[in-house]
Amino acid sequence: MRIQSKQILFGQPVLKIREVVRFAMTGRLSGIKKIEINNEIAKILSCTIKDAKLVFEQLLKEEYLILEKKKWRDTFYYEITETEKGRRLGVTRANPPITRAKADLLLAELLERVNMVNNDPGLVYMVENVKVFGSYLSKMEILGDIDVAIKLEKKVTGEEFKSKSEARIRLALKNGRTFSDFLDKLYWPCREVMLQ
Repeated sequence: MRIQSKQILFGQPVLKIREVVRFAMTGRLSGIKKIEINNEIAKILSCTIKDAKLVFEQLLKEEYLILEKKKWRDTFYYEITETEKGRRLGVTRANPPITRAKADLLLAELLERVNMVNNDPGLVYMVENVKVFGSYLSKMEILGDIDVAIKLEKKVTGEEFKSKSEARIRLALKNGRTFSDFLDKLYWPCREVMLQ
């Protein structure tokens, strides 16, 4: 899926609609009442609650999002999740097309970073392999983007993995990183490699 930064969807800038979907993708769009969800969408879109409600209804109707009523203990709440169509919108970028030469350069830079990660003894994970797919494998000179899959592997196992992971988390905290929850903290040693 490709979008253009000036594109309009449901009467709103598509990049803001994409942000609403991203909130749903990360579990940040929920509430005990639907009005709470509409308020959050209004903040994201910088629009009225009435307009936010219309956008929300369209996102549901056009199957970008799913509204589910759930129960936690004695309380019911609404949780919003994305569909496959919504996920594609949420992860898409509004970057302009690139030439094959630019794609080759970007891929070479990625492989340099992979080499740096794999040679860094402090990191807990290494890049086991990198696979390119999509339009890059064609003979086209103008590409929408470069599709890359990366597989990570632990550099060490057992107690050494545990102690090195804890050390990476402590270092991140010391350097000012905050974690949204326990899982965010737990997966930091893997995530920091992806951010390299």
